[in-house]
Amino acid sequence: MRSSMLRRIIRVAVLLLMLCGTTTGWGQESSQGARPDELEFEPLRWSMQTPDKISLENGIRMFHQNNAELPLVEITLMVGVGRSVENATNTGLMQLFARALANGGTRKIPASEFDAMLDALAINLNVDTGPYTTTLQMSVMREDLQKGMELLSKLVRTPGFDSERFETARQQLIEQVRRRLDNPGAIAEQLMLEQLYPDHPLGRKPTLETLGSIKRTDLLQLHQRYFGPANMYVAISGDIDGDAATQLVDANFASWKQKVKCAEVPALKELSGGVEFGPLIVAQRPLSQTTIRLVERGIKRDNPDVYAVEIMNYILGGGGFNSRLMREIRSNRGLAYSVFSHFSVGRRLQGAFFAGCETKAESVAEAVGLFASIMQEMREEGVTEEELQLAKQSQINSFVFRFENPHSLVTKIMEYDFYGYPEDYLTRYREHIRKVTAQDVQRVAKKYLHPERQAVILVGDIGEEEIAALAHEREVENINPQDLL
Repeated sequence: MRSSMLRRIIRVAVLLLMLCGTTTGWGQESSQGARPDELEFEPLRWSMQTPDKISLENGIRMFHQNNAELPLVEITLMVGVGRSVENATNTGLMQLFARALANGGTRKIPASEFDAMLDALAINLNVDTGPYTTTLQMSVMREDLQKGMELLSKLVRTPGFDSERFETARQQLIEQVRRRLDNPGAIAEQLMLEQLYPDHPLGRKPTLETLGSIKRTDLLQLHQRYFGPANMYVAISGDIDGDAATQLVDANFASWKQKVKCAEVPALKELSGGVEFGPLIVAQRPLSQTTIRLVERGIKRDNPDVYAVEIMNYILGGGGFNSRLMREIRSNRGLAYSVFSHFSVGRRLQGAFFAGCETKAESVAEAVGLFASIMQEMREEGVTEEELQLAKQSQINSFVFRFENPHSLVTKIMEYDFYGYPEDYLTRYREHIRKVTAQDVQRVAKKYLHPERQAVILVGDIGEEEIAALAHEREVENINPQDLL
């Protein structure tokens, strides 16, 4: 217990040192009294240190970067299986799998004993799953690295999926589903996904029925089918050199010969072509504010327009108070507190474009009309040079802050390799952003923004007059939120 407490104290001290290091130079006399717009700074320079990529004999791909500044090592294991393998009857399988994996011990180490061993080493362990991958992330003191990696490898290779903890995880997820009706944003998200990805794993959310149908044996079968060296990537950074990192992974995984299948990603169904107006989807809830979402399919990572779309979205609604949507709907009209747009780039399939806000019921039609008119204005008139330069500089200057620490960079490059991004994607990102022109922005606005064809989703206490004002040529779909459970 005393050893564990000492390790935790060391962790806190390390974090405090990191925070203190970031404040060096604050409040210097030379800047006192100066207005923000009068301050001068050296041009932002950032040189990316590319991690080493190492392929092991059994098929594992490893990415490593040494950083001996702190006596810590961070490890991320990524396995190529995610929610895309779920079907209509077992939606929620991957979420349950991740929770049961993290808390279920191993075949030979009971769950409570495994937790105690992690705690004794002050190890932080997290398991998460997404559309296409499952990740395990561990942070451990350098002196405890061997023991920590042994525990991690046993968990990955021979998980226990403790029966009691499996059932506890199921009940936790069931409770989340029951509480979904209390969150209008969650209801809107579910309706959005169903609209964009009909009859597809990415368009489904867990329900009481699907979670109730999942058995512990389903987790074991999923692990047997997809967890093996050919499907696994490893990112290691911190106080360890490349040779030692390779030896560490080899020692724990070289004997692992498990044959696995490649997780297939079902193709998307084509949305109805030639539709002039998207549907108006209404979910009535007794709320003082109505949640609004306007949605349509976005683009994939290999689309050459991705950089122009990023700048377009910043100007439209992704740039906070610098965006047109925020400026007009919040600042000028006072209809909403937060207004936004988001253009996600799909890694395997098309991502989603959605814009939205929350507003009082009697303002819904006005707000939706403003969203459409602002998008249409961008399509027809384009953007100003001032807007363009502000967006480009913001994206270029904020790029470095996407990587909170060295491990986030190593992990990101590992992910890009898994998804097939060009090797120079990160090093050339800012160059591509600089090349975006106003003509590019207007071109992609015309190509990817279709306010009439977007589905309009409303969650709240919406009156018949507001619905009638919005309907026009749109087909109205009334959804009972209880049916989403």
